[in-house]
Amino acid sequence: MLLSNDLAQVPKFLRRRTETNGTENIDSELAYILTQHPNPRQDQFQFWSGVVNHIKNWGNAYAVITRDGVGNPTGLYPKWPW
Repeated sequence: MLLSNDLAQVPKFLRRRTETNGTENIDSELAYILTQHPNPRQDQFQFWSGVVNHIKNWGNAYAVITRDGVGNPTGLYPKWPW
């Protein structure tokens, strides 16, 4: 549990490489879902702690991506790895 809590606390960023080989943060709905609020039932700490626990205990972690009518991601929901 300690490992999953520690890794869940690490700041997360969605970045892209620029034309000058630097990086810049991406500010989008996808970045918000990945780094702040994956779904209405969990904050990012709970979600990522669960992902790390699944990897540690079962060797894999999965998440269901929900999308709106045009295909944009609207949420990530953890799925049991079996």
